[in-house]
Amino acid sequence: MAQQFKSMNELVEYLGRMEERIKHVEEENRTLRGSSADSNMNEVVEVLGELDRRIKRLEEENRDLRSAPAGASISNVDEHTIAKMVASFLPLTNIVHPSFLKRAFAVWGHYFVAQFIISLPFTIIYFCILVMAFSQAGQTP
Repeated sequence: MAQQFKSMNELVEYLGRMEERIKHVEEENRTLRGSSADSNMNEVVEVLGELDRRIKRLEEENRDLRSAPAGASISNVDEHTIAKMVASFLPLTNIVHPSFLKRAFAVWGHYFVAQFIISLPFTIIYFCILVMAFSQAGQTP
C-alpha cells in the first residue's frame, strides 16, 4: 500500500527515517554475523578436529586388528568337540531325546509329578474337612 505525502518535505523526512532504519538494521546484521559467525566457525573447527582425531584412532585400531595373528576362535574345531560342548549345556532328560515315545513318556511323567505336587495340599485340606465333618456327626445324639 503506497503512502501519499502532502509535501515534498514529508517525503524527504520519511526517506531519511527509512535510511536511518536501514543503516541500523545493517549494523545489527553485521554485529550478529561477526559474533555468531566466528563462534559458529570455531565450533565447526573444533568438531571437525575431534572427528579427525577419532577417525585416526579408528584407522590405527583397524590396522592393528588386521595385522594381529588369527585368534583361537578361527582355528579348526572338530565335530566331536562341538557335540561335547552342546551336550554339556543340555539337561539330562528324555524331553530332548530323538525318539518320539521317549519324549512323550518324559512329558507325561513330568505332568504326573506336577499334578501330584499341586493336588497334595488340596487332598490334605479335603481330608481335614472330612475328619471334622465325621467327628461332628459322631458327637450328635
